[in-house]
Amino acid sequence: MNLTRLRSRIAHRRLIRILGLLAFLYISTNVYFAVTQVEKVLAPTGVIPTTPTRMGMLHEDVAIPLRLGGEKTGKLHAFWIPVENSDAPILLYLHGQDATRGKNLDHADRFHEWGLNVLVIDYRGFAETYGEETPSEAKVYEDAVAALEY
Repeated sequence: MNLTRLRSRIAHRRLIRILGLLAFLYISTNVYFAVTQVEKVLAPTGVIPTTPTRMGMLHEDVAIPLRLGGEKTGKLHAFWIPVENSDAPILLYLHGQDATRGKNLDHADRFHEWGLNVLVIDYRGFAETYGEETPSEAKVYEDAVAALEY
């Protein structure tokens, strides 16, 4: 076997090994995040650090019904923070990870001061339903749609 062919075979084997390693790392990373999505990505919590009342905003605690296939399957907990103008636009405030509807109320207060009605929801698996349900990306989307329809 000539030297050129030998070098070519060695380079080919190295390339195959590198591609195999990259495929393994890619698959492992995806599996890791799929398994730890709730804990690492969504990071649900049961803590509601403050309420609109503590911040001086009039509000109503509301329960938004959830329906699957026409049947009621539960409810979302929310703060409805209205302004005096009944024709004012409504802002649906969806909190991020590691939060509940009471964590970012300073943002809701700012929108409220701008003259917007604000609806702040908690996803299933957060706040009152923490530990009762496991949140997921699909449920977050379903919850946002239910809040929009409400």
